Order: sequence, then C-alpha cells, then structure tokens
Amino acid sequence: MRILPSTNHKTTSMRLSSPVQDTVLGVLSDITETSNNAVLRTPESSPAAPSKKHKLWDFPELDGNGSKARKKLFQRTPILHKPPKKPVRHASIATELLQRGLGISRGINIRDTNITGSRFCLQNYYSRPSDCLTMLDQLPFSVAFANHESLLAVCTETGALELIDTKPRCNSVYGMDDDRSIQRIHGWLAHNNAVFGVTFSEDDSLLATASGDQTSNIFDLATQQCITRLGRRGVEGYHSHSVKEVSFCQNSPYNLMTCSRDGSIIFWDMRTHGITIDGDHYQKPVLRINQAHEANGRTCSITAAEWIPTSTTQAVSACSANSIVKLWDLRNIHSLHPSAIASTPEPQNNARRAFGITSLSVSPMGDRVYACSRDNSVYAYAPSHLEAGVCATYKDPRLRVSSFYVKTACSKDGRTLACGGGSQGASNGVVLFDVSDEDRCSASLLEGGHGKDVTAVAWSNEDQLASISDDGTVRVWNPAERGEALELQNMDSTDRFSWGFGKLL
Repeated sequence: MRILPSTNHKTTSMRLSSPVQDTVLGVLSDITETSNNAVLRTPESSPAAPSKKHKLWDFPELDGNGSKARKKLFQRTPILHKPPKKPVRHASIATELLQRGLGISRGINIRDTNITGSRFCLQNYYSRPSDCLTMLDQLPFSVAFANHESLLAVCTETGALELIDTKPRCNSVYGMDDDRSIQRIHGWLAHNNAVFGVTFSEDDSLLATASGDQTSNIFDLATQQCITRLGRRGVEGYHSHSVKEVSFCQNSPYNLMTCSRDGSIIFWDMRTHGITIDGDHYQKPVLRINQAHEANGRTCSITAAEWIPTSTTQAVSACSANSIVKLWDLRNIHSLHPSAIASTPEPQNNARRAFGITSLSVSPMGDRVYACSRDNSVYAYAPSHLEAGVCATYKDPRLRVSSFYVKTACSKDGRTLACGGGSQGASNGVVLFDVSDEDRCSASLLEGGHGKDVTAVAWSNEDQLASISDDGTVRVWNPAERGEALELQNMDSTDRFSWGFGKLL
C-alpha cells in the first residue's frame, strides 16, 4: 500500500479486520501518553501553526458493520505495548547446544546466554515473509527506529513518510500465519522531494527529516504536524543543496545538526527565535560551517555528520571525496573559516586513489566511530585519537558498497555493526560485523531477504534490525530465540522461499 495525496486532501482509508483493529488502536498508546506529558513544545517566541502543506493521510478503521470505528489516530487503551518480561535463566552456550542436540524443546535462547554480538549471534537472525512490506511505485530511501518503542519510520523517494509497528506477534517458524508480523500504522507527505534521512528525538516525541528540497522538517509525533522547519529554499544562510542527514543531540533534545551536499554543516537550537511566514515556522541557524571538507581546492559534499553521544558540543563528519573523518567542537568554532580540532589520515588502502565515506555510525558509548567507505571497507576510529588513524578495519569479500545511499548502524549494545550494500555473490543482504573484538573480524550475511542492493539499516532497542532495499521492500529481522535461523539453513531452498536468515561468511 502506498501513500498518495488526494486532490481534496481527505484521509485515505483502508479496511482492517476486527482482530487487527484492536491491535492498531493500541499501537502508540504509550508514546502518546509520554508525549502528552513531556512533549517538546515549540518555544513561545516561535508559534507554529499547522501547515497547509502537510496534510495527514490517516487510515481510519472499520468495525464489523462497516462503519468507522474512530475519528482520530491515537487513543488511550489499556493494551500494553510491551509484553511482560520472562524470567531469565542463565546458561552456558555449550549447555544450550547440547540440549538442542539431544532434542530438548527449550532450544537456544540468545538473550539467556548473553552472547549478543558474538560469532554465534551474528548468524542467528531470521525474517519471515510476513516481516516484509513492499512500497508500491516508490523506493524507500531512509529508515529509523524509535529509541524506546518498536516503531519504525520509513521515508521514500517521493517524500512520503510511513510509520510501521514491528512488534512481533508470532515466533513460530513452522508455517505461515494470517496475522502479519509488521503493520503500517500511519503515513503522511513529509516533503515534496526525496527524504534522505529520518531520525527520532531521544524521548521519541519528535521526528526529523532531511530532504532534497534543501530543508529539514520537525514533526510532533503525537499530532503528526510540522512544528518548525530547518532551512528555507533559496534563502542565503541556509543549505543551498540537498540535505543529506539530520540528527538530534542525545543529551540536549533542543539541538540538531544537518549536513548538505553544498559542503556545509549547520547547527540548530529550537529554543532560539525563529520567523513565521504564511503560517509556516522557520528556525534560524545558530552556527554554520562552510566548506567543512575540501579536496584539491574544491568543496566536497558532506555525506554524513553525527553527534558524539557522550557530548553536547562534539560531532564528526565525512565527505564524498575522500575517507577523512573530522571532529568538530562547537566551543572552538568562532571564526569565519572554522577548522576541525582533529582529523584522520587517509587509510593505507587508499594509497592509489581516494574513496568517499557513505555513512558514519558512532557507538553508544562514543568510543568508536565507524566509517563506511566506497572501497568496500568499514574503518573504526577512536574519536579521542583520530590522528592515530584506523583502529580496526572490517572487510569481507562479499561486501560491496555500491553507492552513497549505503548506510551503516551500530546496535544498541555497541557489539554489532550492520552494513547495507550489495553482495559480490548471487545474494543481496545485510552484512553484520562483530565489533566487540577488534583483533578478529567475524561477519555474517543475512541472505534471502532482498532481491537488490540494501541501502539503509536501523537497530531497535529490542535487537530488531530493519533494512530497506532498491527492490522497494522494507524487511524486519528478529533475533532467533530458539534456533530458528539454524533450522532455516538446513531447509530446502523451496521450503524457505521468501524467508531470510543469517549465514556466517
């Protein structure tokens, strides 16, 4: 199903069965309760009236008699969004493998053994056919998980934004289920151009998008209204080309950072005064870095910019012309031509020619920065010692970084790195690297999930992994708690058709 704006701006409807109705009604009840109490409001000095350009495309539900069951998206319901936690019984991996070999039904429980990020865990991801959604007549360009919920945001080349609930509803590997594992919840037109980046605020109350229309929009998740815009097309002082990424500061929810194809990085503070034009509120830049990266005297497109999670003033950036990563400190940027406080040398693999960086990922503790390079490698750096060069290099013969749309993502525990891209072999899928041990490189390929190159990936707080591909699909990968991925590897190819599973490289 796709989101198409109608001429009369009326909501688009779809029929939902009665069992699905109760599920959708309680999808974001806890997010709504949180946002109603602690939502980040627009400053009093910058009133943000609802924009006429951002109409909602809601999906009203129907009851058994065919009449509308509700008038608004979010309602308070007693349904809990998170299942109750099961008691954890710690056991060694050798014991679990022995039990599985003897046919004991308990199987292998990854979370019980506490080996997340290990070599065994890399291959223990699987995806059912019901864990995949297809974006009709449009390609997904960016994806992001909420920080505290099983909520996935997917943005497309047409500017549409869709919210998807990825809460697992069935863990059975044997057979198909009528109830889909992931569900579309809501969608609207965020931009009139492609959206290259999307991210949630730390408390999941706000959603930011970066678009090819040279602007970034900030949406209130509770009302799905654009409360402010970062940038004005064609106005000096803002981005003059496509905005490639936007990110919230983890420890300061009012601060954001955007990077653009024009070679600039702009820092924003939503507490500052903005301007309102024709009912649309625009934020003013706080700090702008022009020509952040240069090569041979020419300004380079900034492909990635990320905050250091443990700091409110430091950020790293990379460009499309070379593999140099720069570290910036807002406290040291005062001149018209600011300079980075530290930068990396070119990797030794790039002695003959320079390769650009497609994506940057920072570990949750901020002790590592992972740079995905066009030379089919991922380089790890220490932000406190960038001049020392590469700490570790993650490569695999079947990893192919085919374009600058390929992104990486670090898991919430900082032990696993997911990398999109294509595969040098017959399969296309996500490549997982174990980054917990830099002395050895363990990798796994998630096979069978996509027919074309994977462009972007995202991790949830429950170890789910989402990936989008050039084949127009969005797929969610779940950690196998009872050896489902191993069983899929032993199945015949016809039995596991449309299934995805991890396989060590």
